[in-house]
Amino acid sequence: TRQTQGVQRSAAWYGLAVAAMKRREFDAAEKALAEARAGGRDSAQIAGLEIALALAQGRSERALQLGRQAAERWPGSQGVALAQIEALQGSGNDAEAVRVLQARIKQWPEVPRLWQLLAQSLERLGRRPEARKAMAQFYELTGALPAAVEQLQQARAMSSDFYEQSELDVRIRQLRERLESDRALLERFRKK
Repeated sequence: TRQTQGVQRSAAWYGLAVAAMKRREFDAAEKALAEARAGGRDSAQIAGLEIALALAQGRSERALQLGRQAAERWPGSQGVALAQIEALQGSGNDAEAVRVLQARIKQWPEVPRLWQLLAQSLERLGRRPEARKAMAQFYELTGALPAAVEQLQQARAMSSDFYEQSELDVRIRQLRERLESDRALLERFRKK
């Protein structure tokens, strides 16, 4: 059908735009993106690539504008959210990036990359204990429990707040217990 052909054509141009961008042929990437949009075709993927292209070209204000527009149009797209956040960070807007990241983490708490980006922005803002806690969450979600424990221990050492230290102690103990449980389970399988 004509609809299917249009989608396939748009997807092909999108692929060419991605390839051109990887080769840092930005003019060709822009032309391919325009072709991908031809006939009224638009998608979260095209918007995300357009944001990434503006960033790669050093056009951070344009990337920010595109990111905000795309986030309004496709609030359920993780790709658009990540592109918007990278645009915010790339232009030095870490405080706004933290606000956006916190909202997106409520939406998608299990996405490790969001926690990693949050840790980076918090670190740049000088909020080091919070950055370590976010990084610990990233490590926990990716299965690197020893690294998560290490990040929480660093956060505890940086904090002078008794209540925060107590919370961190509990979290460290929980992760260590999980590690021990995982090790015990592995040992049982090895013995069989």
